[in-house]
Amino acid sequence: MSGATPMADAAVPDLITEHRIQILMRVLSTSGTLAGLCLTGLGVVHIIAKSETVSSAVDVILAVDSLVFIAATVTCFVALRFRHAFWIRGFVNLVELLFLAGLVGMLPFGVLILYAVL
Repeated sequence: MSGATPMADAAVPDLITEHRIQILMRVLSTSGTLAGLCLTGLGVVHIIAKSETVSSAVDVILAVDSLVFIAATVTCFVALRFRHAFWIRGFVNLVELLFLAGLVGMLPFGVLILYAVL
C-alpha cells in the first residue's frame, strides 16, 4: 500500500479549457519570436533611418515593445505551469492583454519605419 489518499491519485482537472491552453502555447512561441523581432528591428532602424528623431522614437517604441513581449512570454509560461491554480483564469487574461498590448505597440513602429524609408 502506498499510503496515498484516493484524492492524490485522481487527476487534478485544469481550470482553463483545452482551447485556451492551445492558445497559450501559440502565444508562448509567438511572443518570444516577436520579442526577438523587436530587438532585431532596433539594429535595422539605425541602418535605414534617415532622421535621428525617427530613429530615437523607434528605439523607445521597440525597447518597450520587446519588454512587453518578454513579459507576455514569462507570464504565459507561468500560466501553463500553474494551470491547476485557483487564480489561473485571471492570470490567463493578463497573458492575453500583454500579448495584445505588444501587437498594438508594433503599429507605431511600422508607421515610423514607413516614414523613415520614404
